[in-house]
Amino acid sequence: MYRADARPFVDACVPANSVAAFHIYFPDPWPKKRQRKRRLLDGVFLEVLAAKLEAGGLVRIATDHPGYAEELGPLVKTVPALEELPWDAYPVPPPTHYELKYREEGRAIRRFLLRRVPR
Repeated sequence: MYRADARPFVDACVPANSVAAFHIYFPDPWPKKRQRKRRLLDGVFLEVLAAKLEAGGLVRIATDHPGYAEELGPLVKTVPALEELPWDAYPVPPPTHYELKYREEGRAIRRFLLRRVPR
């Protein structure tokens, strides 16, 4: 385990084609318009993640923020190296503490499972 800002760490320190899976659960949505530039997930970072994945590698994303989910839906389709699959296409990981808490509160949770397509 290593604590660091994910963007520069993944970009500079993780070799290409070396990761089996990235798990990004409930990232900060930075909901205000002026804050959106701080969001972890954008087209550039999804491209970086795709480059670091081994062929068939996965990216799992979960969010309880409806606006973030609405923006992620079309965004993931812009990365040609990633294909979206049903969440349960692979064994589903156990729920996180936040997922349990949010489910209990009745929040809707949107999940994305992305797989790197073979080149």
